[in-house]
Amino acid sequence: MTTTFKGKKIQISVYFAALVTLAFALSPEGYAPLGLVCCILHEAGHLLCMKAVGCEVRGVSLGLYGMRIDSAPCVALSPIKEVVIAFGGPLVNIILAVLGVIIKNQMLTASNAVLAVFNLLPVESTDGYNVLYGLLSIRFESEKIKAALRIVSAAFLFLLYCFGFLLLFKSGYNFSALAVAVYLSVKFLFQGSQPYR
Repeated sequence: MTTTFKGKKIQISVYFAALVTLAFALSPEGYAPLGLVCCILHEAGHLLCMKAVGCEVRGVSLGLYGMRIDSAPCVALSPIKEVVIAFGGPLVNIILAVLGVIIKNQMLTASNAVLAVFNLLPVESTDGYNVLYGLLSIRFESEKIKAALRIVSAAFLFLLYCFGFLLLFKSGYNFSALAVAVYLSVKFLFQGSQPYR
C-alpha cells in the first residue's frame, strides 16, 4: 500500500502489516499497541535528527526489516552527524523509559528499555552498529571498520544465541531471545549494514 502524507510518500508492505497483526494477536495484555507507538516514536527520533542535520526526507517505507527512509541526495554527512541520526531513535526510547520510571508505568518503561537495548546492540543493521561505525570512522578507514564490526556482530549474535538457549532451557517456554537472535541473523546475512537513506 502506498499513500502520501504532507507530500511524503509512505509505503507499507504486506509483510509489515502481517507482522503488526501477528504482534497484536499474540499480545492480549496490551503490549502490542504500546510497542507499536514506541516504535513509531523511535523512528520519529531518527526523522527529527535527519531534519536537524539537513537531510530532506522524501518518503518512508515500512517493510519486513523495519523502516527505511528515502531522503533527497544531501551532501556527505560527517561521521558525527551520522551518529546523531543513528542514536536519535534509541535516545527517544531511553527518554520514554525514564519517563515511565518517573510516572511509575512499568509497561512504558519495559517497552522502551527493551527497544533501546535491542536497537543499541552492535550487530550489523542496528542503530548500535551505525553509532559504532560512525564513531570509529572518525579515526579509521571504512574497510577496516567494516571487517572489525562484522566480527563484533558475529560475536554478539553468538552470545545472544547462547543467552537465548539458556533462557529457553531455564524457563521451558521463553524463546524471545532466540527469536531476536534469528531476526538479527537474517538481517545480518541478507540486509547488511545500510544507513537510513
